[in-house]
This record gives sequence, structure tokens and C-alpha cells, in this order.
Amino acid sequence: MGSYVYEKVLQSASSEQLLTDLRKTVSELRRSNPELRNCSLADLWLRRGRREINATLLFEKKH
Repeated sequence: MGSYVYEKVLQSASSEQLLTDLRKTVSELRRSNPELRNCSLADLWLRRGRREINATLLFEKKH
């Protein structure tokens, strides 16, 4: 089974903005990485920094 991990630093002021930024990030990753065409977002980790949020996105091949 193939899996792909991507990391992104987000500058979000609110939870609503964070969700919007995460959706945009997933769309951009899918557009720029053809290997994600047959994958789904399997897990998401968020870690809060002092002024940013570090997001780790795990994509796995669909069954």
C-alpha cells in the first residue's frame, strides 16, 4: 500500500480560516501531485507553534 506524507505551515487566525486553508492545501497538493489522484486523506496532525500551525497530511491509496 502506498502512502504519502506532506507538511505545511499555516498562518491561521481562527478555526474557520484554518479549515479553509487546509482544504485549499489539499486541493493544491492534489493538483500538483498526480500520484494523489488515487489517494484519500487518511490522517491529519496539527501542532501549534508560537505563531503558526504545523500540519502533517497523510494520504493513502484508496482500497
